[in-house]
Amino acid sequence: MADDLTAAEPDHEVVVIGAGPGGIAAGVKLRRAGIDDFVILDRSDAPGGTWQHYVYPGISVDTPVLFYQFTFAPNPDWTRLFPSGAELQAYHLGIAAEHGLGPHFRVNTEVLREVWDDDAHYWRLHLADGRELTARFVISGVGPFITPKDAPFPGLDSYRGIVQRPGRWNPRLEHRGLRVGIVGTGASAVQIIAAIAPEVRSLTVFQRTPPWCLPRPNPRLAPIRPLLRIPGLVPALRRTVLSVVDAASELAVRAEVSEAGYERATGAFDAACRKLYRGYLFTRVRDKRNRDALMPAYGPLVKRPTANSRFLPTFNRDNVELVTESVDHFTETGIVTGSGVAHEFDMVVMATGHDMYSEPLDYKLGQIVGRDGFDLAGFWRERGMQAFDSVSVPRVPNRFMLSGPYSWYAVDWHEIVERGADHAVHAISLCRERGMTAMEVRQDVHDAFHAEQYRAVRRLFSPYFARSAANAKTNTYYRNSQGEFPFPMVGGVFAAERRARDFPPGVYRYRKIAAPVPALVEAAS
Repeated sequence: MADDLTAAEPDHEVVVIGAGPGGIAAGVKLRRAGIDDFVILDRSDAPGGTWQHYVYPGISVDTPVLFYQFTFAPNPDWTRLFPSGAELQAYHLGIAAEHGLGPHFRVNTEVLREVWDDDAHYWRLHLADGRELTARFVISGVGPFITPKDAPFPGLDSYRGIVQRPGRWNPRLEHRGLRVGIVGTGASAVQIIAAIAPEVRSLTVFQRTPPWCLPRPNPRLAPIRPLLRIPGLVPALRRTVLSVVDAASELAVRAEVSEAGYERATGAFDAACRKLYRGYLFTRVRDKRNRDALMPAYGPLVKRPTANSRFLPTFNRDNVELVTESVDHFTETGIVTGSGVAHEFDMVVMATGHDMYSEPLDYKLGQIVGRDGFDLAGFWRERGMQAFDSVSVPRVPNRFMLSGPYSWYAVDWHEIVERGADHAVHAISLCRERGMTAMEVRQDVHDAFHAEQYRAVRRLFSPYFARSAANAKTNTYYRNSQGEFPFPMVGGVFAAERRARDFPPGVYRYRKIAAPVPALVEAAS
C-alpha cells in the first residue's frame, strides 16, 4: 500500500489556506516564481479575508493607508488616509484580478484538518464537506485574528433579540431605531459605537477595560494624488518610516539598561501618557463620571491603542449609556449585570474578541499533524509558541505560516505577510531545484532562532507588563495564556526582509520520495 502511495501525485503542488491579504500575497509570489499548480482556499464565499468578512457599520483601516497596501502594488487612488473596508476589499480584489489569481481561488472551502503523509510526501487536507485534498506544500495564509469568539455568558442562547458580531455582521439586519447593547470596547467595537450611535434609539456600552482611543483625522487624499503618482515616492516614504522602526528596534535590543532603570523609564512614560490622555478626555467628554470610566489604568503600550475621533464624543449623546459593571448573564430580553440590574435590548453586538495566532489554546489538538504523528497544537501548548523565522517548525515538513509566532515585525500587515510569502516561496523553490519532495527546517537552526527571539522579546516586554499591577492584570493579546509575548519579531526590519528572501539553503533538510518497486506497480496495475 505504501508503494502505491509513493507512486501517486498530489492534487496540487501548493495549497494556500486563506484568501485574504496573506493568500493573495502568496499567490502573487508563487506566480512570479513560475509555480502555477496551486489553489487558494477560503471558507468564505469570496476572497478578501478580513475585508470580506468584516462589513459592520463604520469599518475602516486604522493604519494610514499609504502603509497599508502591498509593496508590489501601491495605489495612488485612495480616497482617504483611512479608507473604508469596502474600498480596501475592492483594492484586494483588484490586485488579485490584475495578477491572474481568479482561477486559483476555491471559495466556500474550509480546511478542518491537515495531516502529513510521510509515505507520499504530501499533505492530506480534510475539508468540511467531507472531501480530501492533497498538496505537496501547504502555505497557511490565515490571519492573526482567526475566528470571532463569544465570551461565555450564561443564557446567551436564550436571548430572543438580534445578535450581531463584528466578524459575522449581517448587513441585512436593521439596527436603526432599535435599543442596542454592545459588549466590549476593542477596536471593532470603537468603530461600531461611533457609527451607529446617531442612528439607534438607545445604545448601552458594556465596558470591561477602557481603551486608549487616539484622535484620527481622516483627510481626503485627492489634493495630494499627483504626489502619490510620483514613481518611488511612496516606497521611499515607507523605507524612511521603517528605518526609524528599525533603529528603535535595534536600540531597544542592544541597549544595556538595568531592569530597575527600564522600570523607571517605562513608569515615567506611562505616567506622562496618562496625564496627557486625561487632559484629552477633558476636551472630548463632558460628564465627569464617564471621563473617569473611560480613563485607562494601564500603560498605552499594554494593549493595541485604537484610533477614532468620534468615539469619545459619542458618550456626550443623550441616547448613549456607559456601563462598567460586569455582564452576569443574558435573559430572553437582554442583559443582567453583576448587581442585578436588567437591561432590555432589541439587538446585542458581541464584540468580545477573536481566537489569536499567538495563543496556543486557540489551536485545536489534532488539527495539524506532522511527521510521526507530531501534533503542532500539542507542541505549542507544551513548549510555547515558536517557529523558525515565524514560518516553519521541525517535524512539520513542507508547511509554512504567514502569521506564525513572532511574525509582527513592521507597521503594515501587508509587509508581514509578504515577508512570510517570500520565505515560503523561496523555500519551495529550493526544494524544487534540488529535485526533492520534502523539506524540514533543521532543529538546531529553529532552536537558535527561537532562543534569540524569546530572550529579546522577553527582555523588552516582560518588565513593562510587570511594572504595575494595572499592566500586569490587563488582558491583552500581546501576552498569551502562558505569560509569553510571541507577537513581535525583533532584531531589525530590513534584516528580516533580507533573511526571508535569501536564507541559506542549508537551514532546511531535504528528502526525496522513495521510488516505487516496479513489480508491485505492475501487479497493482
